[in-house]
Amino acid sequence: MSTDRSRQSAPSNVTLSQSLAAALSARAPCYRQRSETEVARACLLLDLERRELDLALHYQGDGVVERERHGHRRPLALPSFCAVLSGPGLRSIVEDADVLRLAEAACDGYESAWDGSNNVARLNGAGRDALCALADLVEDLAEDAAWGSIWEAEEWLRASVSRDVDGRQVTIAGGGTIRADTADDELTQIGGALALRAAAGGGLLLGVDEYLKGLRASL
Repeated sequence: MSTDRSRQSAPSNVTLSQSLAAALSARAPCYRQRSETEVARACLLLDLERRELDLALHYQGDGVVERERHGHRRPLALPSFCAVLSGPGLRSIVEDADVLRLAEAACDGYESAWDGSNNVARLNGAGRDALCALADLVEDLAEDAAWGSIWEAEEWLRASVSRDVDGRQVTIAGGGTIRADTADDELTQIGGALALRAAAGGGLLLGVDEYLKGLRASL
């Protein structure tokens, strides 16, 4: 989805965290994978109480911090490929006029209330609507900002896939080996690494999980 978003953002009372401000200046990727196979999901977060946008990195299996569990800080998940989104692309998201307007509206609808055990966040109807619209908008803008081309996994990987002479395994050049007994978790790790490789070259890779499962089923 490509949209003309050339309007200048109006002054906002939603601020940027230090980590997010630093990331905006970086031309290198904001975040990288933790290891060759562990892939993170980069997230923008809106701290409703502090009226602050922040940037965080979540790996599969990470726990939820207390402020998020009680609703004071809400994750606005970006596509996982945004682990390689650089500062200029990120800036186009967090300085967008509609992003800031919706973030303000969500914060305006927030209050902290004691539920008998903890101070938890509560949003009125307008705040909830703004937060939902904000999450959708962030995802759309991230897709526009991060990549110059979109590839179907089968097409992008066609020249990189080879089968052994017995047809018992498939090797993806620079991506790993798939056998009939390869577990789903292994396929997810292979797919994540391939998606990052595509993103580093300016491409968004679609359908990679389904394609890898299809290769496994063919063995």
